[in-house]
Amino acid sequence: MRNSLIVLLATAGIMWYCTNDKEDNLQPKPNTSVPGNNLGGVPDTSKLSRDVNPIFNKYSCTASGCHGGSSNAGGVNLSNYTSLARVAQNGQLYCAASHGSSCSPMPNASTKMNDTELAILKKWIDSGAINN
Repeated sequence: MRNSLIVLLATAGIMWYCTNDKEDNLQPKPNTSVPGNNLGGVPDTSKLSRDVNPIFNKYSCTASGCHGGSSNAGGVNLSNYTSLARVAQNGQLYCAASHGSSCSPMPNASTKMNDTELAILKKWIDSGAINN
């Protein structure tokens, strides 16, 4: 009887533990106690088409008429690779996106990009701002 009780309690404990073991808990979580600090989504390599352009789209940088098409606020056209590469390579793009003290903060009518987006942007710039 005593052995049956031990087996029953052990089985119940294992079953309780397994039902509370969620896949979300198996991966380390980034420190999100600081707003925007979610660096868990930074890829090993950053590509213009896969990683950077979606950030510009999220903040409507080119669609809002500020930096795309015929409207090029500050002489910056983010929908044109030549113009984009110029501001990426001279530091203006990252300075504005990270709200550097010597630049006009961008996106202008929105919140600052989060740490993951800034890390992706910086990684793409640091890798040569390649048109990929």
